[in-house]
This record gives sequence, C-alpha cells and structure tokens, in this order.
Amino acid sequence: MSPPPLLQRASFPCILFALVGLTFGAVRAQGEVIDFSYKTLDTRIGQKFLIAFWQDPDLSQLGFTYESFREKLRRFTRELESELREPLIEAGFGDIQISIIDDYDSLVDERNLGRFHLLHCDPAVYLLPRYESLEPYPYTVLLEEADREESTSSNAVIWVKKDSPIQSPRDLINEKIVSVHPSSLFGGALQRAWLWDSPFGALRDGREYASVQSGAVSEGVLRLVTSLGTEDPVEAAFLPREGIGFQVAAQMLGLKRVEDIPIRTLEIPSREFPLPGNPLLIDRNLLEKFPDLGEQIRPFFIEQKLPWDWISPQEADFSSLEDRLSPLLFKDGNSP
Repeated sequence: MSPPPLLQRASFPCILFALVGLTFGAVRAQGEVIDFSYKTLDTRIGQKFLIAFWQDPDLSQLGFTYESFREKLRRFTRELESELREPLIEAGFGDIQISIIDDYDSLVDERNLGRFHLLHCDPAVYLLPRYESLEPYPYTVLLEEADREESTSSNAVIWVKKDSPIQSPRDLINEKIVSVHPSSLFGGALQRAWLWDSPFGALRDGREYASVQSGAVSEGVLRLVTSLGTEDPVEAAFLPREGIGFQVAAQMLGLKRVEDIPIRTLEIPSREFPLPGNPLLIDRNLLEKFPDLGEQIRPFFIEQKLPWDWISPQEADFSSLEDRLSPLLFKDGNSP
C-alpha cells in the first residue's frame, strides 16, 4: 500500500504536524462500542441478545482488510439468525444486536459491566481484572480463537529508537515508555510482568519508569519515533513483534516498508510458552439459567468459523498465561 499523496510530498516536519490530526485524533475518536447489526427474531419479545466482537484499533485504517472483517460479521449475523433463532426465542430473546469494540478502555469497561451475553476480547483483558474486586466475575470462557500459530510470549517486544543510547532494560529506569494498554497482551501486559520479575531487578510501572497509553500499535510506534502527544520524550515502547499497526505507522510516516521505521528491539521476553487465542466469553448468569443454549452456541461458532475459526478453550494455556501475568496481580499488596 503506497503512502497517501500528502505524505508522499510532505517534508518530515510537515509529516509531524499531519500526524497529530491523522493519527492521535483519529484513535481518540474511536473509543466506543459500535452497534454493527440488528436482527429482529420475534416482535413480541423485547429482550436483546447482545454480542460484541473485539477489533484491532488499527484495522479501520486498512480499507480492504476492514471491509473483509465487516463482511464476515454480516455473514455471521445471517447464519446466527438462521441456525439459533428458535433457541434464542425460547430463552426469551426477541432481537440480536452485534457490536464492535475497537478501544481497550471500552473493552475493559464492558468486561467489568457484564452487559453483553457474548464478549470477544484480549486474553489479558479477561485474566487481569479478575483480582480487582471481590464482586462475582460476570464471564467465563466459552471458546477461543483457533488461529494461534506462533502465538508465544516472544511476540511481546520492548522497542527503542534505532539510534537510542539505551542498551539494557536497566536503562529504562526513570524513562517514559509508551504501551498500547496495560491490558493489551502483546502491547503492555507481558512486558510489564516480565520487567517486574526480570533478571535486572524489579522494574515497576509507575515506580522505576513511567508509562503512557497509546490505544493502538500504530500510535505507539509514532509516539516512540516522534514523541508527539507526550510532555516528555518517549524512550521505549511495549508493542507486539509485528502486526497491521506497523503497516499503518509506516504509511503515516511516509515510509515504503515497515523495515524502514527507525526503531529496534531492545528486549524480547526470553521465556516462551503457548498462549491462548482471544477468548469468547459468555455471561455466567445466562449459562446457568439456560445451559442448553450455551451447548448450542458452542458448536454453532465452531462449525460456522465466523468471524474466525474457534476451538474449545485450552485451559492449560490460560493457566500458564495467568501464572506469567501474576506479578501484576496485587503483588506485595499493590495493584498494577
């Protein structure tokens, strides 16, 4: 994908000003739950069956990929209405409403509120907050995404500028670091947990270093490269090893290739282990009240493979990840 005409012609200072409007403003403007589709099953019943799917915040920047995702959701809505119409009506649902969440703060809020009957989310969003209160947790895992190829802890990377003098995680003390979100698995959670128990000693967010959220991988890359949007220079970033956010960032920087982005790897968590796919959570109360509905929903998702391929949850992988994130769970009596 070639850079937009504005970025092809602009000098680097002009690009910096353009980025303020094109990226930071655009990402902040997301931050919401987007109602995507609505289907009426029975006009005599008013209760809605609510489903929310997590979408990468950078996806909307890539037109073809974004439209492909939306088309999968349209097909999913049609198949859901066709296959589960009667079970949903029997459970008291007269409508189906499908929403998209493309913002981590909104995703965490919805996870806490338990407003959706089915909620698709980041694994760290599911695991981390369960220890934040004594209130009953509203969700349990129904399924997880099946496409987990090369999904290991080594996909979580600590990045620095290519010409940065920082050579070791020790050098991050008293520096500012940008992360996608504290509950983004590859964009903050794994890196924070690793630094807390690293061989270099405990480096804790808010103590040994300061952090700022970017909300998306592309904005994290841009803040690292330019330090725009922050009062102090950003010296490192908690970001995944790869992904569409790097493509978006390269495009907005006017670069032809992701490899031309002037950043380098400082550290990759050395301990590799399998990670679960993004989970599909189901409301506990719904599952307890209508266990048969849960048993019908599960094979529907697996067979339809929409919007993604699904498998039964791999409990060992969730337990392994929970252990890995344990430094963030009220260690020494303090919350992360």
